[in-house]
Amino acid sequence: MKQTKDSLLNLWYAALASPYGIEIECLPDFEAVRNKLYNLRAEVKDVDLKKIALCQSPFDPGRLWLVKKEPDNAAP
Repeated sequence: MKQTKDSLLNLWYAALASPYGIEIECLPDFEAVRNKLYNLRAEVKDVDLKKIALCQSPFDPGRLWLVKKEPDNAAP
């Protein structure tokens, strides 16, 4: 799948809308996808996106987790 800015930005907002985050496949180049996501987050300057951390899956190195730093059900 070709990664456009819009499709990558949709991943950030899908993770934000999810209770815990999302998982995506990053083949063939994990580093390139992760870097594109980081660069796009810096470019759009949406402070809400800072609530999402990018983590490589410990189970599958070709997958990237966009994880909420605090899940929706976290106590205040």
